[in-house]
Amino acid sequence: MASQVTAKKQQGEFIIPDECGDRAARGKRREANKIAELQNQYSAYKSSLQQIAEKIGSIEQEADEHKYVFQSLNRSISSCRQAAPLSLHATA
Repeated sequence: MASQVTAKKQQGEFIIPDECGDRAARGKRREANKIAELQNQYSAYKSSLQQIAEKIGSIEQEADEHKYVFQSLNRSISSCRQAAPLSLHATA
């Protein structure tokens, strides 16, 4: 093999041995696999973040609903206390 490369060099040609081509191809495959793996990780992270954002929105909406119910109940209790303050003490 070395003699073939030397002979080709003298003629102005250069042949890359097969193992170098295989090594380069393996390197390109590894790089492509790494890129695909990173893209998959990015997609997974993006999906997770989207799910978390949706969950936060849902919890915020529930918190607002609970706040309104609480405020409504407080108003009802306050109006009942103002309307009949003596009735509570008379039954005691």
